[in-house]
Amino acid sequence: MSVEKTYFDKIAEYGQLVIISGPSGVGKSTVITNYIAEHPNACKCVSVTTRPPRPDEEDGEDHYFVSHQEFEQLIRSQQLLEYVYRGQNGYGTPKNAVEKLRRAGRNVILDVDVVGATKIRTLCPDATLIFIMPPSWEELERRLRSDATKTEEKIRSELETAQEEVL
Repeated sequence: MSVEKTYFDKIAEYGQLVIISGPSGVGKSTVITNYIAEHPNACKCVSVTTRPPRPDEEDGEDHYFVSHQEFEQLIRSQQLLEYVYRGQNGYGTPKNAVEKLRRAGRNVILDVDVVGATKIRTLCPDATLIFIMPPSWEELERRLRSDATKTEEKIRSELETAQEEVL
């Protein structure tokens, strides 16, 4: 039995909110994808971002791609459970989507950073938080460097953030 199943199989009730957090490159997306493939009642809530889509991404499936003005409106109208700015881009979790899925009895899985997980936990105290540790610092760095879209500056920044999140 995999580690992912050990954690997720403890979630007995439908409508649960599960927050997966951990450093960039640690494998959060892989854990979530594998779990959802084996548990049809679970779903990932699609986040909102102001960054442009990558070539392999689809609006509404990978993220909701919105303008900076639209993102600011979502913040002002309190439609995001959490949000963060990384560089010039905003990222957030749409509150209504999470609530709608949970009311429908779906287990909602979120992939958010540590700060976002803490914010959501404050608003949703019944949420289950899972932090995924990197197998080693060397492996984490190898994974980050294997992403051809990342600059050296971005890799260093993500490694620094990972150390802050883990410690």
